[in-house]
Amino acid sequence: ATPRLRRGGYFRGDKSRRRRGRDADILWSARLRYFSLDAADLPTRDPIIVLDPSGGASADAPLNNVCFLSNCQPSYAPPGRALCSATIVDSVCVGLGCGCVDRDDAAVAASARRHLAALFPDSDVASWTYERSYRIAHAQPAQRPDARPSLEADPVYSDSERMFVCGDHLTDPSLDGAMRSGLRAADACLESLGV
Repeated sequence: ATPRLRRGGYFRGDKSRRRRGRDADILWSARLRYFSLDAADLPTRDPIIVLDPSGGASADAPLNNVCFLSNCQPSYAPPGRALCSATIVDSVCVGLGCGCVDRDDAAVAASARRHLAALFPDSDVASWTYERSYRIAHAQPAQRPDARPSLEADPVYSDSERMFVCGDHLTDPSLDGAMRSGLRAADACLESLGV
């Protein structure tokens, strides 16, 4: 029988490749908090993502990563201003109908601002203007640290149909994982065509 793509990114009948070390029903939720600030107060002008390896370890350090989007695309903020995005990976959702309960938003905002001040002590974080918050209930699949997928996974699922699949569900749940998987699938497709 030909494998069929199922919701969750794996093929029915190919249980050995399901989610590669992840429980397909466990997903992380995330909150994105946006702040505007005076461009002169930017902690960095580099187009980078600042990662905090201890982020999320406590209510006092909830941020996983921070970036200044206007450093990458100046049109994201008016002249003389900058835009900060701060991400909190804040809970685990089980199943797609999880109905996760948010923590008190005012408390989250206060702890995020304290964490930003600790990360950027030379900036006047208290002067940053809170703009908006988004909650992404099912931001990315959970992945057990002891079950890392093969980062060189074969993207071919069916030789008879020349079907190629790519995505972060085959590698690690990240933009980088999705892009690496896409490149491997493209290479496999070109190879199958003799290009």
